[in-house]
Formats: sequence, structure tokens, C-alpha cells
Amino acid sequence: MVEPVKTRRPYASPRHTELRRQTRRDVVGAARKLFADKGYNATTIEALANEAGVAVQTVYAAFGNKRSVLWALLETSVAGDDERRTILERVRADLAGVDDPAERLDRVLRFGVEVLRRSADIHRILRGAAAGDQELQAALDEAQRRRYQDARAIVDLVTGGLRSVRELKHIADVFFAVTSYEMYELLVDQRGWSSEQWHRWLRDTLNSNLGG
Repeated sequence: MVEPVKTRRPYASPRHTELRRQTRRDVVGAARKLFADKGYNATTIEALANEAGVAVQTVYAAFGNKRSVLWALLETSVAGDDERRTILERVRADLAGVDDPAERLDRVLRFGVEVLRRSADIHRILRGAAAGDQELQAALDEAQRRRYQDARAIVDLVTGGLRSVRELKHIADVFFAVTSYEMYELLVDQRGWSSEQWHRWLRDTLNSNLGG
């Protein structure tokens, strides 16, 4: 029996890894500026490279295409950083050691307000771009599906699992709706609510559905 040839894995030094991450940050930062100023469709990979101060091929190597740049911009805007942690993991970490349901709900909603504040404008750009791009629309649909799954899990965390399946679904539906980008834009961007007004309204709405 012939032994398979063992290939040596390329060594990635911490310095090179950080340089690659910084390159991605630079391109994502350039995308935030250019997509807002010129629009997604009018922004080219060449323009992104020039704004980020890197070669065009570097952008392609790091992201593959402009869709991926936009998606990375949304993800980092939602998270607030480029760490590889999901929203649910972040919420769980924030709720660790907090037993009071009211405090858990308040923390979840403050977390959600910050997410919406950071990323609502990018989500609006993504929705506009997806209108003429089937791949982006499919990705946006999948993101909505995952957002609802997170809503179910977060409601379960807040209530401590002390709800029937039917109650959990109803509360998750309400949570999913009132914490949506569309609702945020309607009340904050269009009607001029402050973040604190938005937070209080979310808390009162969810408490009424939680029976609190």
C-alpha cells in the first residue's frame, strides 16, 4: 500500500493574519464611505481599492467580489467588530450571571438598539442592492430566516424557557417584528424618535406580551 504524500500546510504567522484582518477592515471602511456617498451600484472594486489604499487584486483576494464586501460591511456593522462570534453568542455572554428577567430583557433590548443604530443604514443599502441582484436577495432572505431563529432563542433566554411552545412563538413573532430594521427606520429615522424613546417603547411592548 502506497502511503499518501504528506503536504506541508502553509504557516500563517500572527503578524500576517493581523495584516490580512487589517486589510479587510480597510476595505470595509472604504465600502462604508463609498456606498453611502456614491451608492452600491456606482461603486467599483477599483474605487474600493483606491479608497482603502490597496491593490485591486488584494480586494479580490480578500473578498472575491463586491457582494461579499457589502455583506462583510453589514456583518461588522451588526457586530460592532470583526470578531468571529455570532449575535446569539454575544447575547448569551451579556446575560451570563443575570437572573432577573426584567434586567435580562433590558440588556437584550439595549444590545438590539445598538445593533440597529450601527447597521440600519447599511441594511438599507443592502435592500436597495438586492432589488436587482438575485444572489444578494437570496442572502438577505437567509439573513431574515436566521434573525427569526435568533429571536426565538433570545426570547427563550429572557423567559428562562418557562413558556409553552405557542407562547414562545407568539412572543418571538412580536420580538422579530418590533426589532426589525423597517420598524426602526419608521420611528427613529422618519418620526425622529431618540434611541432612548425607541428602547422604552420596545421594553413596554415586549413586557406587555410577556405579561410583565
